[in-house]
Amino acid sequence: MIPSITKQLLANRYRISGGFTLAFLLCACGDSSATEPLIQVQRPAMNVATSTNIIKDWTQQVGGDRVTVFSVQPLGSDPHHIQPSAQDIALVSQTDLLLTVGLGLEAEWIDKVLRNVVNGSLAPARLGETIDPSTLLEGVGHEDHAVYDPHFWLDPVKTKIVVSEIARLLSSLDPDGSETYHNNAANYMLQLDELHQWTEERVSIIPNNQRLLVTSHGSLQYLAHRYGFEIIDTIFTGLASEDEPSALELTRLTNAIRNSNISTIFAEGTTSPKLATAIANETGAKLITGLYTDSLGLAGQGADTYIGMMKTNINIIVGALE
Repeated sequence: MIPSITKQLLANRYRISGGFTLAFLLCACGDSSATEPLIQVQRPAMNVATSTNIIKDWTQQVGGDRVTVFSVQPLGSDPHHIQPSAQDIALVSQTDLLLTVGLGLEAEWIDKVLRNVVNGSLAPARLGETIDPSTLLEGVGHEDHAVYDPHFWLDPVKTKIVVSEIARLLSSLDPDGSETYHNNAANYMLQLDELHQWTEERVSIIPNNQRLLVTSHGSLQYLAHRYGFEIIDTIFTGLASEDEPSALELTRLTNAIRNSNISTIFAEGTTSPKLATAIANETGAKLITGLYTDSLGLAGQGADTYIGMMKTNINIIVGALE
């Protein structure tokens, strides 16, 4: 009996759909009328692991049928606090490339993966660290030391930089697919340009003095910076969603909401809405849930791709503030 982990690895390597072909060759065996089918399986050029399902989507857009992609992050989970299983590590061990955000996002768990992978030469490509540091924003709630906010993907302009880097990395490992990767990346970046233009148009209907945000988690800085929002405050003081504020910080937060006449609090999907609900009740603000910031959504929810996720977020924010 084939172990389940082996079955999954084989499924990842030899899919019979999405570009993986099954060719039947007829070979004569003595008599020209006697034929015997031979199965020829075409495997992908490479297998790629990603730390987040958002990077997985980008990689699929660029790699197309030449790559299979496995994400360590389950849908709907917080990428800061993933707990990789033995099966996750086994799957990563079978890959040719590991793509991560970097900038400290995976600091809590990535070393566990790297210590245990069979492929000792596998080193993570930290995509966020290819962005010009002078354009990165400082992390929220890290007063003791400067930490870059890793949530650059909420700015589609910065995402284009990373998409180009993914094409370069795939091409370096699979030169035969270089033209495909760069063409796919160019086409996808046109879609990101359209997303950026669409977002500017949607946001333009909100008066500048109403573009005020209070969020549950400090992940919307890049979106706010790109599209002219001001983040008044965040409920969770650190970048990780489990870092709850102190009583003094809660008092300061509720006062800031009242003094700024904030009518709406936004809660990201990977954080518990319990604290945000209590603050909304205390201040009289309306609580809006369902933003996708750290993870894609399930299939059929409209946020199961990066572009769908971004449009869902903008529609939620604009709909609440207009």
